[in-house]
Amino acid sequence: MTTKNMGNIIAEEVFPEIKTKFDAYIGNEPFLFVSYSHRDTAAVYPILDTLYDNKYRLWYDESCETGNDFRDELKNKIEGCSGVLLFVS
Repeated sequence: MTTKNMGNIIAEEVFPEIKTKFDAYIGNEPFLFVSYSHRDTAAVYPILDTLYDNKYRLWYDESCETGNDFRDELKNKIEGCSGVLLFVS
């Protein structure tokens, strides 16, 4: 769930509880960094599952956390990946 500040009104966006077959990759082997909007989870996760079934190692953001630690993790994953899979919407 994320929160948008729209002036004096705060609107919450709820994303569906959709899961992949696998956890985001952790390890030293080559992997793809997956970038997508959480609004597109329902469309993106089945594609990720298919790639996983075909032996691709994928790192993707499983949460909507914010803060310096999260930005550092994103930076490290982007710097350490072998390629980027970008979903644009």
